[in-house]
Amino acid sequence: MGLELIAARVLSPYVGSSNVVWTSIIGIILVSMSFGYWIGGKKADKDANINKLANILLYAALATSTIPLLETCVVKILAGIIPNLIIAAIICAIIVFSIPSFILAMISPYAVKIKSMEEQEIGSLSGRISSLSTIGSIVGTFLMGFVLIPNIGVSNINIGVTIILFIMSLIAREKIDKKVIVKSIFFVFIMTMLIALGKITFKLVNTDIVLDTDSQYSRIWVKRIQTEKTTYKTLQVDTGLESYVDTETGKMGAKYLEYYDLFEYLNKDAKSTLLIGGAAYTYPIHYLQKYKDKTIDVVEIDDKMTQIAKEQFGLNVIPPRASLVPFTWRESEKFYSALSGVSLDVAATNQHKTFTHQMLFTHRGLSGPAILQISNYWQPGESIHLDLLPYNDIRHHLDEMRQSSPKLQLKTVLSRLLPKKLVELWLEQGLIQDEVIANLSKVRLENLENLIHNWQFIPNGTEGYRTAEVTMGGVDTHEISSKTMEATKIKGLYFIGEVLDVVGWLGGYNFQWAWSSAAVCAMGIAEG
Repeated sequence: MGLELIAARVLSPYVGSSNVVWTSIIGIILVSMSFGYWIGGKKADKDANINKLANILLYAALATSTIPLLETCVVKILAGIIPNLIIAAIICAIIVFSIPSFILAMISPYAVKIKSMEEQEIGSLSGRISSLSTIGSIVGTFLMGFVLIPNIGVSNINIGVTIILFIMSLIAREKIDKKVIVKSIFFVFIMTMLIALGKITFKLVNTDIVLDTDSQYSRIWVKRIQTEKTTYKTLQVDTGLESYVDTETGKMGAKYLEYYDLFEYLNKDAKSTLLIGGAAYTYPIHYLQKYKDKTIDVVEIDDKMTQIAKEQFGLNVIPPRASLVPFTWRESEKFYSALSGVSLDVAATNQHKTFTHQMLFTHRGLSGPAILQISNYWQPGESIHLDLLPYNDIRHHLDEMRQSSPKLQLKTVLSRLLPKKLVELWLEQGLIQDEVIANLSKVRLENLENLIHNWQFIPNGTEGYRTAEVTMGGVDTHEISSKTMEATKIKGLYFIGEVLDVVGWLGGYNFQWAWSSAAVCAMGIAEG
């Protein structure tokens, strides 16, 4: 079943994804598998051993590695010269997927025969293998359709399947001798060359394709087409041309989209429109440019389509996230939530910046000006280094205290420098031990110094937009005129304030940016 899903994605840009195509794919793969079961069973009866099974797995890997090359060299050519869709789909499915299906089907009879030599109950054995095979097909189908195809794409899946089959062929062998090693190296070389040649050929033949990707619903191509007059960018979903845009003017190339404006004759007083299916969002842009006093809502089921529209056909939008925002605890550090309400001055540092200001412990994590500031520069998974005594050197201070008051307890000394609740929590958690400071060993002094001056805090995440002061990310400022705040690609479209990728520090900078950008925008509109 997984192979059928791959086949549908491989063929869809050339022959579509209609019922005709699915019927052709399923039919050809089932026929090929039937022959594979039959021939595999006959051969297994004659000479079934584990090494023969390993060879079948190896040949299956080789057959799978040919798919990318066949897509370009066979499918593209045949789909262009065979006018009948049914015939084209059937022939393409036969050439590309019949051999991999045939070889893969031979595995099961060999497995049954080999295991039957060890067990007497053939019926039960056959049932178990068939059951496991079916379960594998079910898992592979769900995994392929819901996870692998939309996230890593058919091309990478094909490479992964080839590698897995090759590894299985090595695992299945009784022993790996010199002959097997040489044979494996040869096959690896051939498969690598086939895959590489497939990718190179695809790029050479499809020079106009700038993006080839898979979503949960379809295979998507973005093409750049050069004409004598201008350059167009198109969005192709399977075989369907969804959007057609002049990259220089931003105008729609597909004239039929302009007939959408007929809605004006149906309801001239309408102030808003609902569009089902956004594709590259070219019509919404056209709508907003033409009807400046109206709004349009777009419903698009495919999130990836919207992402492609932003990246390839519209403004560059930097992924937004909460900023100037508190951090949250990891599970291992949640005991610090007992300090909720306790604050102290710290120096918060990451790879880019250091902010020295107040930090506040909360039930959920860390807050306060120092934390909010550093969150502007923090990336998920990155550690924050916290100096809890930025204006004092604990090692130097203890050395002085051991000279003047050697019998003082460590708890007493630390409580004079840090919040008492924090020191007591450290003692409770075993992070420090209360003892006479004169008895502190070199190791404990170093551990204490690291704890106070170099606390490596890895946030679990942030509290999100609920408590954030501002949003980071948004429309790329390179897409906007700094003199008018107008989009350089879309005339009449303006952006101000937080929707742009501009984030200031605490202290009113973000308010000032909102007011200033609005003022510049107003003057730009007035002058225009």
